[in-house]
Amino acid sequence: DKVNTFYLAKVNNNSNNPEYIAKIQKYILEIDKKHVPVVFDYKHFSLLTNTSITYLSSVVLRTHDLYRFFYIKKRSGGKRRISVPESGLINLQDWLLHNILEHIPCSQYSQAYIKGSSIKNNADLHLGKKFIIKLDLENFFESISERQVYRVFRKLGYLPNICFLFTRICTYPLTINKKYNSK
Repeated sequence: DKVNTFYLAKVNNNSNNPEYIAKIQKYILEIDKKHVPVVFDYKHFSLLTNTSITYLSSVVLRTHDLYRFFYIKKRSGGKRRISVPESGLINLQDWLLHNILEHIPCSQYSQAYIKGSSIKNNADLHLGKKFIIKLDLENFFESISERQVYRVFRKLGYLPNICFLFTRICTYPLTINKKYNSK
């Protein structure tokens, strides 16, 4: 809260332009309606997350590899690639998860990422159904594009540069499968 108060005071003190102040106030109201935190710029986000601007820049510019990889055996045979982000990136991803993404309503048909949900909750949805289809989508997370993630944050009302920052925190540049890299 101290960080937000500091930023609001900075806006009020540094601008004699009523249009600019009105634009900032509109931005705050739009974000606040979604029950997610307001983020004005990279510096503001660095203060909110206790992360250096240098580190945020390295995430956005992808100046070094932020993930380590290993493989585990699948029950059905073959291997599954596991991507593990470095601790600094995990902290940023956790912040986005707990402060923003957990506040976005999930589809009524989704159970996997709902806090407190269980296998039983999922099974209850299928009771009495004649058929059940079980699927394992190959490279599911790798198939989600930066554009799709960016749109989630834009829909919440965040500024384009903040959406780009959040998108880079949430995605990995695809090299696994070229078919997902198109568009």
